[in-house]
Amino acid sequence: MISYRTATAGDNSQLLSLTRSSGMSGTIALRTDRDPDFFAIMKLRGESRVFVALDGEKLVGSICVSKEEVFVSGGNTPLFYITDFKVDPAYRNLGIGLELTWEVVRYLVARKADLALLHVAHGNKRPFVFFRDREKYPDFESIGLFRIYQFPAARKRLKKRPDIRVLKSGKMVLEFLNGHYGNRELARLIVPGDLEGVQTLAVFRNDQPVAMLCLQDINSIKRHVVLGMPWYLKATVAVLNVMRPITGTPRLPRVGEPIRMLHIKYLASPKADRNAVRNLIAFARREAYSKSCVFLSHGLHEKDPLIGCLPRRGNIVFKSTGMLVSMLRSHRKLERIRHGVPFKDFSTV
Repeated sequence: MISYRTATAGDNSQLLSLTRSSGMSGTIALRTDRDPDFFAIMKLRGESRVFVALDGEKLVGSICVSKEEVFVSGGNTPLFYITDFKVDPAYRNLGIGLELTWEVVRYLVARKADLALLHVAHGNKRPFVFFRDREKYPDFESIGLFRIYQFPAARKRLKKRPDIRVLKSGKMVLEFLNGHYGNRELARLIVPGDLEGVQTLAVFRNDQPVAMLCLQDINSIKRHVVLGMPWYLKATVAVLNVMRPITGTPRLPRVGEPIRMLHIKYLASPKADRNAVRNLIAFARREAYSKSCVFLSHGLHEKDPLIGCLPRRGNIVFKSTGMLVSMLRSHRKLERIRHGVPFKDFSTV
């Protein structure tokens, strides 16, 4: 018989195993590793709770919900973000996923929560089965597509370096970031603790910041490991790695190795300054290269004006659909969010 409860630190080993078992198929097969601590990334998300499904002592499913303080129409409101929804492949189609989502619903009701958000890969309709047609509760609704950009790390230096400064967290940084994200729906209210372990860069003109970028390296707590690839890609990776001194590209991972990534946690430019944003990304790609990362990653909503500032060539783009629900049926709040420009920090997803 399957039982359900809140996860504890003692579940760490089995949660790590469950995460590894949920691989991603495709031309390049991947798996996600959260060793050595499944719960580490949740400290970056905020107050979090994990619900697990067990068959006796065996952990066979999980789902996580995290609380954040976010902007909605410039004001602050709680948002509950749902992620880490997994069921052991051998236990699928047994109703476990549906019951895990009911655990979340009961938790949200007990907290008198209103807004809840989740993301699903564009085109993946399977999760919708678990988050709709609930008696007495509204369905999740799409708030549009998010584009997750993968910029290849590069050794190349800027030809004309602008006034780029490395900044320490302080009042000026917080005011600039929150001034930008205050105009983004569902963006997290940034506090000093959010910038711990983050590298902040800014372009200055006339001694004033016009664009700011925050880098976060989470490779020690979350990685995507290559499980397999066709023979021709193996050969291509081998050749490109030999050519690295000439091409200036990073070392590409082989089967069994992680794809190291550096994340742009925040990218802010209130006036969408194209040159400043592109210079920051070029500088950050070099930082990614220096840290032996393959990609620099950042996600933006399809309506975000900053998309027009990004480099257009040589990028890989993944798409994710944002799904939002108001448990209290706050229709005006949902309308404001849908008509605005939503944001999600994908570095902690």
